[in-house]
This record gives sequence, C-alpha cells and structure tokens, in this order.
Amino acid sequence: MKYVHEKDTDKKFYWEQLYPTDDDWQVIQDLKVLDSLSENGDMKDKEREVMHWAYFPNDSSCNHFAAWAKSENYELHFTGKDEDSSECYTKFTHVGAMHLGNITSHTIKLGRKARELGGRYDGWETSVQKK
Repeated sequence: MKYVHEKDTDKKFYWEQLYPTDDDWQVIQDLKVLDSLSENGDMKDKEREVMHWAYFPNDSSCNHFAAWAKSENYELHFTGKDEDSSECYTKFTHVGAMHLGNITSHTIKLGRKARELGGRYDGWETSVQKK
C-alpha cells in the first residue's frame, strides 16, 4: 500500500473534495428536521402537507420560480413581498411522507432551481402526525 503526503496549507483538498456541497447541506438540514419529527413521535409513513419557502432578490426571479413550482405540481400559497422586506418570496406545498428520499427528492431540486434563478431555498416544515 502506498501513501502520499503533501503539504496543503490552503486546505485545497478539504475545500474541493471534503467540504459539503449545497446538496449535501440540504440533506443535512432535512435529516435534522426528520430527526426532530421522529423525536416527537411522528408516524413517518403518514402523508401530510409540507410547506416550503424560497426567497429571491427581485420579483422577476420570484415569479419565474413560482411558475416553475406550479408546473412541478406544487400548490402555491403566496408569492410577493412583506411590507418590511425587499426580498420577494414564494410559499408553496406538496403532500408526502417523511422519508429522507421523499423529502430530498423535493428539497434538492427546489434548492437547485432557486440558486439557478439567483435566489435561495429556505427550507420546509410540516406537522407531527401521531396515531
């Protein structure tokens, strides 16, 4: 077995190979929410409404994202600005179970689309479903 040892004072290997990607960070956040639901007695197989948010620096990007989300079968609840905010945001839902693969199939594509349009996906929430 061979080993290679090189100085990496700029931590290039860490930043390029080991540091989590945006998708990795999303999975980490999703796991935190799923763990919290589980700790509160959630029945993960029970489907329920899941609320999502995405924020954008301008109305055009926000409206473009909202139209895309609607075309992806999300139900839109709000698109616009609060009185005290310069950011436009959209609030929308889907119905699903609380399995990691189910959630990340939504959150990763939502995050990617928001970033593509210059915005940010801000996460999701849902209710705890007990017997």
